[in-house]
Amino acid sequence: MTTITNVDTYKSREAIILTKPSDNLNWCVAAYEVEDGYWFWRFVRLQNSGKYTFNDTMYFDQCATLDEVKARAVRNGYELI
Repeated sequence: MTTITNVDTYKSREAIILTKPSDNLNWCVAAYEVEDGYWFWRFVRLQNSGKYTFNDTMYFDQCATLDEVKARAVRNGYELI
């Protein structure tokens, strides 16, 4: 698990980083469990400091199984870690 931080609210949570950075902006896909077997996912950015951040404009929380989240990331061009 890795800490991801909302740069708008400064609230953090634990998440799994599922993908390698996709481009020179270092966007990755992270997921966190919200209830038994269901996960929310969002785009997070790997900063030069090694921390992962996101903001409210990159709000893509969707509930799915972890396998569905991984499949969606691959379909969108991301490479799983």
